Amino acid sequence: MPSDFDLIVRRTARYDIALRAKAGPTQLHAAAIRLSATVAARNGLVDVDVLDFSGGGVGLLSMVFFPRRSCLRLVVQGFVDGEPDLLDAVVRVQRVVMSDRRPAYIIGTSFESLSTAAQAQVDQLLARLEGGSDVSPTSAEQSP
Repeated sequence: MPSDFDLIVRRTARYDIALRAKAGPTQLHAAAIRLSATVAARNGLVDVDVLDFSGGGVGLLSMVFFPRRSCLRLVVQGFVDGEPDLLDAVVRVQRVVMSDRRPAYIIGTSFESLSTAAQAQVDQLLARLEGGSDVSPTSAEQSP
């Protein structure tokens, strides 16, 4: 029996959190994903909530459906008003599940080709979550 089973294994700790953010299709997918003016702001981003955060990606709750494999620009806002954005990065939608009849969607994403600046923002946010200086995660879990 081979020892390689092609299993996907989470290699980073995931923190359950609640942060405000905005997301919208990147220029690459803007033609395929057209958000109506009633849903998106002038910048083409919609309000979403960050549910969990890890070094590999972000879990979101959105009132707008984004299809699997699409790339989104994700801007995570500061913990308090007036604080600069915590993250501005591109993520790829890996899974989408309708959570209830509102409708609301739970969207699992992975980071896509992080720039040096975005990687530094991810590292800084993880350090804040691990240290608990500004926020205490509701739970940190390490998946096998």
